[in-house]
Amino acid sequence: MKQTLKEHLREERLQRVNRAWQYLHWWHRAWLFLLAFWWSLPTAIEIVEWVQDRTSVWITYQLYKAHWVK
Repeated sequence: MKQTLKEHLREERLQRVNRAWQYLHWWHRAWLFLLAFWWSLPTAIEIVEWVQDRTSVWITYQLYKAHWVK
């Protein structure tokens, strides 16, 4: 089956990244991993929003039980 241009370019980019990655030392790889890990963590605002959402759900469940929920 023929490769489309999009697939070909994707493969070419992947090969280019793999070639560049092999020349990095272990500390460069570790640093890049730590940077990616740091930027993927939720921010403090997202954590506070999650806590507020869960608290709101809990309070709603505790205060406004329907008569059929026991």
